Amino acid sequence: MKRIIGHRDKKEEVVFLEIFYQKYSDRLLNYAFGFLKSKEETEEAVQDIFVKFWSKRHTIESSDAYEAYLFVMAKRHLLNLLRKKARESFVTFEIHKHAKEERSVEHQYIYEEQLKYVEKIIEEFPPKRKLVYELKKNQGLTNKQIADKMQISTTMVEKHWRIAVSTLKDHLGK
Repeated sequence: MKRIIGHRDKKEEVVFLEIFYQKYSDRLLNYAFGFLKSKEETEEAVQDIFVKFWSKRHTIESSDAYEAYLFVMAKRHLLNLLRKKARESFVTFEIHKHAKEERSVEHQYIYEEQLKYVEKIIEEFPPKRKLVYELKKNQGLTNKQIADKMQISTTMVEKHWRIAVSTLKDHLGK
């Protein structure tokens, strides 16, 4: 293995690559996994690194430099992959953040419009029904407390509440 790779015939080069791969693939897989933390990404990266190594084989002048060249190439390749992942993650985050903000503003607008619509419907309730609805919904009073306060029966409170809720559901299509 002392000769320059580029000066071998095709058969010798294939044999050399197989031996070289067997010798360094496990170490390179472990090294790459330390960067990527994903088995699939690591295997793909190591294949890419060996392909790059093979395409640059004519530039390596000494067999003593093969290992160093391979691991320098690996480090650069892996760092580039990490940079690319970081950029993609940032872009994805920004897209989701922007979409969430848009949805949030849109939902807030829809909510406010529905709230105005509900308030308009409540304003059109007869006075007693409106008061029952407001005391129960806004003040959290029980039917008994409302009945005592309005001096009506709990049955009438329940009836006003049922009609109020039914009317709102009908208008809101629920």
